[in-house]
Amino acid sequence: MNSLMKKLTIGIATGALLAAGSVTQTFAQTAVDANGNGAFSSSDVNVSNECSTDIAQRNNTDIENDIRNLAYTGGNNASFNTGGSVTIITGDASSNTEIANAAGVNQLSGVNGCSNGTAGVGIGSNGAFSDANVDISSMDRETYKQYSENRFMNSVYNNLTTGNNYAGFNTGSDVVIITGSANADVALNNQAGSNLLR
Repeated sequence: MNSLMKKLTIGIATGALLAAGSVTQTFAQTAVDANGNGAFSSSDVNVSNECSTDIAQRNNTDIENDIRNLAYTGGNNASFNTGGSVTIITGDASSNTEIANAAGVNQLSGVNGCSNGTAGVGIGSNGAFSDANVDISSMDRETYKQYSENRFMNSVYNNLTTGNNYAGFNTGSDVVIITGSANADVALNNQAGSNLLR
């Protein structure tokens, strides 16, 4: 190989890996100039643009509610009264339970993926019997995965008691017993997780 022969090898490789969030990948324009080589020269130009986007979002929600309500009214004793009037009035036994559970949300917005720039290669004005080889490759790979797993367990136990009053062995007495009501209200609202990709 004489002194006029030379070999030009140019390699360009670019890549990126993103895990979450707003994804936009852009690679600038690549320019390669292999001009003005002498006779019997050999020029090899290799341009490679690689763009890889891997996004994985996982949402695991495990919610357990265990609520126990105990409410009692009544249980009074009006006994062994002589003459007069006896009046017992008890209040209500009430229980109000509200449960609101909301699982997590996976949200991925602004996904534009890969956008490789163009490669400009200039080979010209080379000498006699020169050899020029150009190889341009571009690879885009995009993977988006979203998982949502939700588990709700609601346990509500209400024990309400009213009444159970006793009036005995009264002589010449007017006995009046009024007990309240027993009310239990339960409201459950479970909202599972969601995946949003746009």
